[in-house]
Formats: sequence, C-alpha cells, structure tokens
Amino acid sequence: MWWFVVVKKKKKTKNKTKTKTKTKTKTMGKFQNKYRIPSARLSYWDYGSPGAYFVTICTTNMEHFFGTITNGEMQLNTLGKIAHREWLKTFDLRPDMNLDMDAFVVMPNHFHAIVSM
Repeated sequence: MWWFVVVKKKKKTKNKTKTKTKTKTKTMGKFQNKYRIPSARLSYWDYGSPGAYFVTICTTNMEHFFGTITNGEMQLNTLGKIAHREWLKTFDLRPDMNLDMDAFVVMPNHFHAIVSM
C-alpha cells in the first residue's frame, strides 16, 4: 500500500511569491519499515509446536556473498563455507530446542533449510 505526502512551501522574494511543491512517497504495511510483503506466517499456528519448517535467509540487497554457480553446481567461497559450517553447528549449540536438521543448501545470495522440531 502506497501513500503520498505533498508539501507546499511559499517563499516571498521582493516582488514575487514562489511556491515549491515536493511529493514524498512512503510505504505503509511494512513491519518497522523493513519488509516488502505481508508476513507469510499463519496467524492461528503456534510456531513453537512440533513440525517441519522451511527456512530461507537472504543476504542484504540479494548480494552474492556465498559463492557462484558454475556449470550448474554451487561453488562456495570463504563466506559460503563459513555459512555451511555454522549451520551444521546450530544443532549442537541448541540441544534444548530439540531441533533436527533435514536438507539444506547454501546458494549465492540465500540459504534454504528444513528444520524439524
């Protein structure tokens, strides 16, 4: 949802009055002005309940921080290898959460995983 604010300023000079108009475009419907789309979360679902969850984490501005795809295969760079290694550690660091790791993949600008609780 978009909304517009029109600001008019009048400035007087010796014999003339000038009006300057500025239009500012702002967005509404964002959570803390950060998200482009409404939440995909189900309002009636308890996300702390057992189940399998599909997780996607994207890089800032969709920049390719984690590597490149060459001949149809992901080639992790140093940051991609760190992301891969840290994801594997996640389950050892959080034994109290009863998490189970399923499939995951590190892509050039995002990460997909399936986590079961």
